[in-house]
Amino acid sequence: MCDEGKSDAELETWAKTISTGASNQFLETEWKDAFEELGKHDYCRKLQLEARAQYIERAINNFCSSYGLNTVRGFVMALNVTETEWGMSDYYQTITNQFTEGMSDRDKLKIIMKYGNHKSRKEAIANGSGVVNGEMFNLDAGFGLNDKIIVDLTAS
Repeated sequence: MCDEGKSDAELETWAKTISTGASNQFLETEWKDAFEELGKHDYCRKLQLEARAQYIERAINNFCSSYGLNTVRGFVMALNVTETEWGMSDYYQTITNQFTEGMSDRDKLKIIMKYGNHKSRKEAIANGSGVVNGEMFNLDAGFGLNDKIIVDLTAS
C-alpha cells in the first residue's frame, strides 16, 4: 500500500497497479469511487488545499509576476504551467523579448503557449477554446474563463 515511507519509484509502481489506459491515465473503478468518497470529507479537502497552496503561490509569485499577467486567464495559464511543468524559466528571455509595452494578457499568452510542454492545453487557455487530448473544450463558455483583471500590477 501507499505510505510516506515509500520511494517515488515504489509509489509510481503502486499507482500503476490501480491505473488503466494506455498511459495509466485512468483509475480502476473501485479506486476512483474510493478517492471520490474521500474527497467529500473536510479533512481530505483541507489536505488537498494545503498541497495545492504551493502551486498557487508559485503561479502568482513567480509566473504571473515574472510575465506581468494580471487576469483570470493569465492566472489559469500560470497555474497550468506550474502544475504541469513547474515553470518555464528556460524560455523566459525568448518569451519576454516578444512582449511590447501595454500588451494584453491574452496577447502575452498567445506567445507563452508556443513554448514548453502541453502546448494544446496552453493554446486552449490562451484562445478560450481548443482540443486537448482529443477532446474539444470551450473554456470561456463552458467554464467561465475570462480576461477580468484580478491583480492591479500598478499598485505598490
